[in-house]
Amino acid sequence: MIEDIIHPIIQQLALFICLNFGGAYGYVENRLFYEAGELLPGRHFKVYHAWLGLLVAIASLIVYALSGGLALALWSAIFFPFELDVVWWLKRWLDFHVKSSLFGITVFMGYEVALRFYDSGKGNAWHMRDDWDNYGKLPLVMGTYAWWWIFSGVLAVLGVAILLL
Repeated sequence: MIEDIIHPIIQQLALFICLNFGGAYGYVENRLFYEAGELLPGRHFKVYHAWLGLLVAIASLIVYALSGGLALALWSAIFFPFELDVVWWLKRWLDFHVKSSLFGITVFMGYEVALRFYDSGKGNAWHMRDDWDNYGKLPLVMGTYAWWWIFSGVLAVLGVAILLL
């Protein structure tokens, strides 16, 4: 009887963790890896993306195993890197616009520290079309990368399709 109550709760909790892992990873990654790959896993941008691909595949397979939904697993595979990047860039934006600490631990760095942290003081404080992580060097749309808008559209369409199915 109690197992019938606890098992679905654990399953839903695990599914929630998998669907939000990209955001948590993006927040932590923001502090561990510098721009342009100096501290990326394997010290190489391609190895880093292979690592991310592996994380996406594992999380999506777990989502599929927990939910049984192929559409949800596909949505998760697209959402993971997008969520990671959005959280990473939101953290970066807050670093450049807010300075604060919590219990003596720096939460947001402030402009001068953030500038040195992210790009060794080169002055590239925010999105630029020629940034190394602007895939395809697409133009900026409302100050952010065009691929954010593309991924948002794909996620919205997939999300509606999943809800309707």
